[in-house]
Amino acid sequence: PMPSRFFWQIQRQLMPDLAQDSVFNKDSLTWLIVESLQDDALMAQPEFQLLQAYLLPHESDTQAEQALKCYRLASTIADLYDQYLVYRPDWIENWQAQAFEIDGEPLTDQKWQGILWQYLIDKVKDKGLPERHRANMVSDFMGVLNQASGKQLPKRVIFFGFTTLPKHQIDA
Repeated sequence: PMPSRFFWQIQRQLMPDLAQDSVFNKDSLTWLIVESLQDDALMAQPEFQLLQAYLLPHESDTQAEQALKCYRLASTIADLYDQYLVYRPDWIENWQAQAFEIDGEPLTDQKWQGILWQYLIDKVKDKGLPERHRANMVSDFMGVLNQASGKQLPKRVIFFGFTTLPKHQIDA
């Protein structure tokens, strides 16, 4: 499996209360975002002008074409968040704390990303789904990993063909 999937499996092995899959995996996240993009109150916020303009229907668009456009946008955003969860968990943690900034700089044109992430977190809470994802589990996992016995872990892990791995995966 890919490194992120492998680490999720190890996390589940050491932390058995974790769900089989996170609601924040790319596929599930795509559908949560589709639902969110249809929320008029959310999309009416000025930070979402760019997304509003993209989703504006053209005269020739059928309902199916419009739905496909929304799905493709949601899938692209979910892919972006998936990468943030792996490579920039600090951004995700900031956005969950409603600090809409990156590396100390306030978000400008991209503030919608932080607002949408916070909206998704609230939506997950409202649905009663587990709020665990890769970014908010890093410190918990490292603590459990430090206490784990060698019998619970593979003796050796070899990754090849990857040009980058996130720091927290290398540390683990």
